[in-house]
Amino acid sequence: MRKTALTIDGHTKYSFDWQYEQLVKPGQYGYSSLTNLPDGELGLFYEGTENTEMDFMKFNSEFLTWIRDSENLKSIVDYFEKENEIPEDEAAEHLKTHLTAVSHYEEQEETEKVVEHLNGFKELLEQQNNNEMIEEAAYSALMKQTDHLIAEWK
Repeated sequence: MRKTALTIDGHTKYSFDWQYEQLVKPGQYGYSSLTNLPDGELGLFYEGTENTEMDFMKFNSEFLTWIRDSENLKSIVDYFEKENEIPEDEAAEHLKTHLTAVSHYEEQEETEKVVEHLNGFKELLEQQNNNEMIEEAAYSALMKQTDHLIAEWK
């Protein structure tokens, strides 16, 4: 996040530019508050879909940042598996196995193979999404991160 301040008529006006964007939970939500927690994780307090309930979730800051390689992408798969957003163990294992192949080509700096296998990873995500083997939040986040990683390699 980048904060800038401008003073107009003696009053300071702040604006914030967010460097990262990440779908935390699909749907529409009202008032929200994001805070650093004592254990180093982030806490998000928000108003639920029906505007009648408040909810809280916590996650680590890595979840919000853009990934740098397939190992980071694999850690996001681990996170969603732990959070039961990828409820079927077999689905998570297929994703991680595919990312192991991507990692091999990253180490060899074979750009075309990395991009080809990342596109294959997207196809696997699409198939799992269509077969309801992965929740929408995990699917959206992994697709977005994979697109970012592909752009980095091109």
